[in-house]
Amino acid sequence: MDVNRARTAGFCMGVSLALKKLDDELRKKDVSGRIVTLGSIIHNPQVIESYEAKGVVRATDSRELLPGDRVLIRAHGIPREKEEKLSELGVTVIDATCPKVKRAQLGIASMYNDGQTLLLFGEADHPEVRGLLSYAGPDSEVFGSLEEFAALSLNLETIYFLAAQTTQDIGEYNKIIAFAEEKLGYNPIALSTVCSATRKRMQETIELARGADIVVVVGG
Repeated sequence: MDVNRARTAGFCMGVSLALKKLDDELRKKDVSGRIVTLGSIIHNPQVIESYEAKGVVRATDSRELLPGDRVLIRAHGIPREKEEKLSELGVTVIDATCPKVKRAQLGIASMYNDGQTLLLFGEADHPEVRGLLSYAGPDSEVFGSLEEFAALSLNLETIYFLAAQTTQDIGEYNKIIAFAEEKLGYNPIALSTVCSATRKRMQETIELARGADIVVVVGG
């Protein structure tokens, strides 16, 4: 049996940085307080279990936090209002948000502050998407495909801009961008928020699948 391993297998830069920050906290010997991740630091149950075995606490809500805790914001980021509330709780905040997610958050905030309304290509219930939406206004729309975008009922007097969850398919996003002018009657600004690591992994998966009988994805 021949086994071909993907060249781009393994953690992306954002995940690696988040785990490095968590490891750095675990190595500190002269600091008190629990080490807590607000939500799952990454999407990988095996990794999460290994850190819980080392004493890392996973909180699902800020109400579970205690004064003196060292709290890591997960790689996907958290909603803006939750991040701001952490400063009131007497905890030490370590921001492990992926730099590319943070760039998307700040880009969305800049466009919203300029008076434009967000159209976001992503999974509505994903933690990254909930974080991204918190940097825009209540009139933002989320859709998961070109078909869902086409079906949206939009106010044509509103000036919209486009962004995508960092792990979405760049090919689908490009189709949405191309269709947006037809739907809106003008060419909206489209932020470049899809992660290059995601693009490389998706493309290599397609290439491997073309020459294999079975593709196995290992991880969360």
